[in-house]
Amino acid sequence: MNGVEITSLSLSLLAVFSFFQVGLLVDFYLLSKCRLSFRPAIFLGLGIGVIGLGQLLLSIFKIYLNQTLALASFLLFLLPLVLDARLVKQLRIEMGHWPVKIRRSKANLFLIFALLLFLVFLIIPTFSHTVWGSDALTYWLFRARAYFSDGLVNRENLFPFWSHEQPILWPLTATWFYHFLGQSNEYWFQLVPLVILFNLIWFFYANLPPIRSWQRFLFTQVLFLTPFLWQNVALGEYVGNADLLASFYLLLAIVLIIKKSFNLAALFLFFASITKFDVLPAVLGFLFLLPIFNFFLHQPWQDTKKIWIATFGLLLLFWLWNQSITPGNQYFSSLQSLNFSQRPFLSYMWYTVNAFREEFRQVYRWGLGWWLIFFLGALNLPQVFPKANYLLAFSLIICQFMGYFVVYYISPENQASQIATSIFRLVLQVYPASLFLVSYLSYNKKLR
Repeated sequence: MNGVEITSLSLSLLAVFSFFQVGLLVDFYLLSKCRLSFRPAIFLGLGIGVIGLGQLLLSIFKIYLNQTLALASFLLFLLPLVLDARLVKQLRIEMGHWPVKIRRSKANLFLIFALLLFLVFLIIPTFSHTVWGSDALTYWLFRARAYFSDGLVNRENLFPFWSHEQPILWPLTATWFYHFLGQSNEYWFQLVPLVILFNLIWFFYANLPPIRSWQRFLFTQVLFLTPFLWQNVALGEYVGNADLLASFYLLLAIVLIIKKSFNLAALFLFFASITKFDVLPAVLGFLFLLPIFNFFLHQPWQDTKKIWIATFGLLLLFWLWNQSITPGNQYFSSLQSLNFSQRPFLSYMWYTVNAFREEFRQVYRWGLGWWLIFFLGALNLPQVFPKANYLLAFSLIICQFMGYFVVYYISPENQASQIATSIFRLVLQVYPASLFLVSYLSYNKKLR
């Protein structure tokens, strides 16, 4: 590696670290009331979402972002990690506990070894190419390059190719990365999906019940050996797409709902919805079902009301901004067309059912993942109903699938061609969360 490549790699690592940095500070000062719990995946999810919203806020106030401002922000946010004695002490304690926790279990050590080995094998194909997928370059990263060049988001660079609504968090994530490097570099940006995948896998493993360590490892192995999951990092055709980030946020949300951490779950559902509008059914389902489930969750109504208002408020503010700058929604406009009024509802639904059935059994894309999900789901479905938090998590996954059916019905595109080109990406969004739910339910009855 020459000097330029070493500099680019160093700045890339700083950019990735900045997501964890911001997420840690948000969690410590705003969400956890100055009680630190070292949760890297949570920090990553928070950091990506908050930095994206921060860039959006700068654009609204016409404040131009550049490399100097990005690096200055990084240095500013570094100060609490050095000067705040409470934070430094808790961080040191948490970091010290991690090696002890890992050494207590041979399965932990074996999984880390397997993951590191897996990571090495992923790094080699990932950095042997740059991003070349059509959707990744034209739909996602081209907009990130436009935001980077202009220094903010506006109507002109928001719609370079398609004059309809588009989600924004993934391009803003790439834009922040580009500002750190001082150039729009898709090659080094591949580091971000790699870090997201690693955190997704570890978060999946760490939140399974610790009763049977080897069972935890086997379920996690099914996840990280799923071909289409790691292909979203290793293959240049998919690495720049937003579906992996949406999948990461949905997993975070479902796990946190199971753990009854509804405020963080609501925030991650919102971030997922502005990563891909496909995830809106889960957010709307959460808003509709949370008040209904509140009595069975034994949550103080005041807390539930705050979570509901905050989630609805974020969605409303984003929708108002979106309406002020976007030309319209392609799906809503298709509802008024003659073609839509002539569509046979049952035929369309049945075609979509068969499309999902065919997708689920594609071993070359999903390995044994969906077979395991349906087997364990059928085996443990009765265990969902006694626990309101399990039922809420299960209901949100069902809401997602119902949303996919609606989209395929009202889509202005030909149903068959749209399903053929998108169904595997939609399935990826719910795959880790679905696998986690059935894996969690398959444990000892003491957990239920």
